[in-house]
Amino acid sequence: MKKVLRWIADAFLSIGRGDILIKLGVHRYLPHIVVAFLFCTLSIILSYLADNTLSRRSSKMKELEDAKIIYNIKNGEMISLWRMTSVEETLKKMDSKVTAPEEPAKVLKK
Repeated sequence: MKKVLRWIADAFLSIGRGDILIKLGVHRYLPHIVVAFLFCTLSIILSYLADNTLSRRSSKMKELEDAKIIYNIKNGEMISLWRMTSVEETLKKMDSKVTAPEEPAKVLKK
């Protein structure tokens, strides 16, 4: 039992010190492992940034749709205010002497 515990302790110590890499001959591939690690890290970072960009884009699209709805409502209100009947009613409420023309406009020629 003592030998098994000693073997496990030696295994953990060799992993911690890096001796296991030398015993297995992996130290020759260490630059490849580092490059692969860097590429994986870069891939994770770019994926996170892309997801962040897409979430911001979707929130901005929702805001744009809300702004379009408000614009259409205001535009409809403005169009209804400029109708001739609306203008006449507003003038009557204000007790104005201005009325709609009774005759069509005359075109003057030079």
